[in-house]
Amino acid sequence: RRQGARPGDDIWVSGRIGDGWLGLRAARGDWPDPGGVLARRYRLPEPRLDTGIALRGVARAMMDVSDGLLQDLSHLCRAAGCAAVVEAALIPVSDASAPVAALATGGDDYELLLAAAPEDAPRCAALGLTRIGRFVAGAPGVALLDEAGADITPARLGWSHL
Repeated sequence: RRQGARPGDDIWVSGRIGDGWLGLRAARGDWPDPGGVLARRYRLPEPRLDTGIALRGVARAMMDVSDGLLQDLSHLCRAAGCAAVVEAALIPVSDASAPVAALATGGDDYELLLAAAPEDAPRCAALGLTRIGRFVAGAPGVALLDEAGADITPARLGWSHL
């Protein structure tokens, strides 16, 4: 479910974020893709079903990243009635030279995004997840911070169905 996140929970993701955005550009010939790995990830996403099942009893809220990391995180925030802070430097990406805002808003990654209590960090890490931030008290919303703690949240968080 989406509504279980609480202030103080950690934000975790599976896999790499932004591969959908990079893969589309690679498939169009606009981004280097030796071996075609990024284009394949875009064309043939691999749902993280086994990881999702293994998170039963750990994930307080969870969904996949289809509309963009920040947009989907905003859905979790609205459902839970809290805010989220993401540290851009912690987001696992395939190509650090790509603009982080594009990777965090591009969508079509189909990785898992979840809230878990801090005491469940060892189990999340053992499943290969990456901690990228935390849920905090406040009005539902998402902040993306750079290494200096400055807010670099883009105006557009991702795909909106509205």
